[in-house]
Amino acid sequence: MMKTLAEIGETLAVERERAGYTQEGLAEKIGVTAVSISRWENGNNMKIDMFQKIVSALGVSADSILGTEKKDDSIPEMMAALPVKERQIVYQTVIAMISAMLEN
Repeated sequence: MMKTLAEIGETLAVERERAGYTQEGLAEKIGVTAVSISRWENGNNMKIDMFQKIVSALGVSADSILGTEKKDDSIPEMMAALPVKERQIVYQTVIAMISAMLEN
């Protein structure tokens, strides 16, 4: 599920700090003011080109910031939703792929 603007702003702040930027430092890197960074981190709208600059500067995916990134933990859920026969086919396929990789 996609995040709200407030949640996106919180995630931007976390990722900015993780990347070692102050609001001022990130603002300078992407050519805006620290006030703009603060506004965005507080859930205000931003233009898509600024969003693209931010995720690029932070080295993160847009999906991770927006909350649309597919998580690996959904694999067990997807497997559980399959009928038993199809689950067996998936397991056999994965085993064959891993075996082939180990041989190389």
